[in-house]
Amino acid sequence: ASQIQVNAKDFYYREVKHSVNNVKSEITPESIVIIYPHWADLGFLYYYNQSIFKDFQHYDSLLIKNNLFNVWDLNGAKDVLEKHKANRIIYYQDGQVGDNAITNYLQQNYQRIDSTFYPQCFIVEIFESVAPL
Repeated sequence: ASQIQVNAKDFYYREVKHSVNNVKSEITPESIVIIYPHWADLGFLYYYNQSIFKDFQHYDSLLIKNNLFNVWDLNGAKDVLEKHKANRIIYYQDGQVGDNAITNYLQQNYQRIDSTFYPQCFIVEIFESVAPL
């Protein structure tokens, strides 16, 4: 009898788990995480914290409580940065989307201390404020 072997990882290789683990390793009490685009939050949360992922009735409030912010665009990111002052911004980007406006804004206003690209287009960038808040 012949056997069927499924190699899903080779067929559709995505680095969600590794990129999220990178974010987790960079979290400090003074940090916030900006997730872009907005819809990337579910894949991110699946590996970041499944209790938030599963609690759909309190999902939005749990994101905020854990300093996680899913944004639609640069204006949304600016709004988060204005309302939630942080010494460390962890920017999680799923895919090569748009014109990199959020990255450009962060580079102009914060000091980038790390940037990691993961296959299938996940980018984790770490920024810190230039002066203490």
